[in-house]
Amino acid sequence: MIREIYRHSRCTYGAKRVALDLAEARAGEGAGPVNHKKVARLMREAGIGRHQRRRRGLTKQDKSAAPAPDLLARDFEADAPGA
Repeated sequence: MIREIYRHSRCTYGAKRVALDLAEARAGEGAGPVNHKKVARLMREAGIGRHQRRRRGLTKQDKSAAPAPDLLARDFEADAPGA
């Protein structure tokens, strides 16, 4: 049933979406809910499914750059605790 749902979605559904459709399809049979983690494992073992794209960090900090100057000359040292 997982393969059928996956093919019916034109191979675009992930494990969570397949699990929802599978639970809906099995509801008529009186079956209970379907665990999306089990569906993910079965899909992974069958070699089907989609994976999340990696996020790319586009902003890279320049480690050699000097820190920004404190133009307000702020003093962050407290005289006593809670002061």
